[in-house]
Amino acid sequence: MGRKSIYSPEFKSKVALEALKEQKTLSELAKEFSISPEKIKQWKSEFVRNSSKVFQSESNTDEQKLQIGRASCRERVLIRV
Repeated sequence: MGRKSIYSPEFKSKVALEALKEQKTLSELAKEFSISPEKIKQWKSEFVRNSSKVFQSESNTDEQKLQIGRASCRERVLIRV
């Protein structure tokens, strides 16, 4: 059974970013944030693996807006006819 995480996404991101900077060792970060070095490695890996989603959401949002705009134009044309 897995345990529910008690750490917020913001905290996980902060720790992962600190790990990516590589200014401190994992042991130093673990002491600073009171978590295990293994957990930091896990969050860092997850952060890197999912980082491209930040840019995907922008293009998806733009595409969705474009589709909504097209649908709205079609509705106006149908209403006028």
